[in-house]
This record gives sequence, C-alpha cells and structure tokens, in this order.
Amino acid sequence: IAFTRFSDYVSLLRLGRLDEAEHVLLSCQQVFEDHNDIQMLAKTLSARADLSSERGRYQYAITLEHTALRLESTEQPRRLPTARRGSR
Repeated sequence: IAFTRFSDYVSLLRLGRLDEAEHVLLSCQQVFEDHNDIQMLAKTLSARADLSSERGRYQYAITLEHTALRLESTEQPRRLPTARRGSR
C-alpha cells in the first residue's frame, strides 16, 4: 500500500497540494523504515527533497538528498571494473 501511495505525491506536488504530498511521503517513510526497505526509503527521502525545494527550503532539500544518496550507496555495493585476462 505504501508503494502505491508513494506515487501519489507527484500528482499532489503538481497540483500544489504540498501539505498533502508531505503527509503522504512521511507516512510512506515510516512504513519503509519499519520494513527496512532501504531502496524505497532512499526514494522517499529524495522525493521529500523535491518537496522541500519546491517550498524554497533549499538547505533542507540538500540534506535530504545527501541522506538519500548515502542510503543508495549502502544498498548497492560498488564494484570496481576488472580487466579480463587473456582477452584481446
């Protein structure tokens, strides 16, 4: 249900219903935190950053986006490219 509700924030944002969008995102964030869904939690924080930017709260938007990026980087371990041996 939270995954479905998450997508509602875009429409609410476009309609200028910022308080409702924030309520949707905060409720989704709680569910994703409770279920340790790091990927969706990162997306939710990024969406909250968009909302904060829309409201002119740029420093808070940057903080939220940095947090989202940190979560994404911990979710997917980085792999360094390896050279193939013997291929030419």
